[in-house]
Amino acid sequence: MTAAVAMSAMSLVGAGIALIAILFQRKTLRRLAQQIKDLETNLIESLQELKSVAPVMSSFSAHLHDAETIQQKSHQELKEKLQANNAVQPQMQADKYRYAVALAAQGQSVDNIAQALNMASAEVEQVVLLAQVKRPV
Repeated sequence: MTAAVAMSAMSLVGAGIALIAILFQRKTLRRLAQQIKDLETNLIESLQELKSVAPVMSSFSAHLHDAETIQQKSHQELKEKLQANNAVQPQMQADKYRYAVALAAQGQSVDNIAQALNMASAEVEQVVLLAQVKRPV
């Protein structure tokens, strides 16, 4: 075999390898192009879903904001009521204790006084004992 024939054969082999490489690249490019199309389709579908969900999310956010506002208002009203009750309570409590001492002085039992005034028996006992210490009978 001559050098020229050998060179031609090697050129043909090289050309064949280059052709195979080009075909492989084209196949790879087609596959990648299809994957890009699939991704575009998925992206469009996802965007459409988001557009359909956006009004629901907006509505949910509005309802959540309304609920938070109502909760804050209720919390503030409750706080104001508790403060108002705490301002009145000491006077009412003192009256309740005076009444318990008066009932005990009339001979009522601790349990009867506790039930009538909606107090614990131990609390009535304590109030009566303190009143006795304050003013011996």
